[in-house]
Amino acid sequence: MYEIGIAAEFEARHYLVGDFGPETHLHKHHYRVRVTVAGEELGADGTLYDIAKLQKWLRTILSELEDQTLNEVPGLQGVNPTVEHVSRYLHERFTESLEAERGADRIKGVKVTVWESPTAFSSYRR
Repeated sequence: MYEIGIAAEFEARHYLVGDFGPETHLHKHHYRVRVTVAGEELGADGTLYDIAKLQKWLRTILSELEDQTLNEVPGLQGVNPTVEHVSRYLHERFTESLEAERGADRIKGVKVTVWESPTAFSSYRR
């Protein structure tokens, strides 16, 4: 199976509800995001998919989150915006872009990993 990936960063604020100590107060994170797509077949051009398109989609999605309070973002409202929920949200948004595109049928899996610090991350894969 072939895999290709892209990465980008964004900054956003959030607060958690529950027994999370200081995390229950509004605070900012510098998030790092990695998207990996996988498939078994390459196109006639020798690539799994156009990396430039993947980068454009990710930049567009992350620009909507830049400097926002994640608790107020549609799609994250009503859930605790933990790094787990953020990775799922980004996965859903990214796969929406991918599914609408011609030639994406070669992609058999997408994994989104989100770091909220250099040592804490979550991944969502489907």
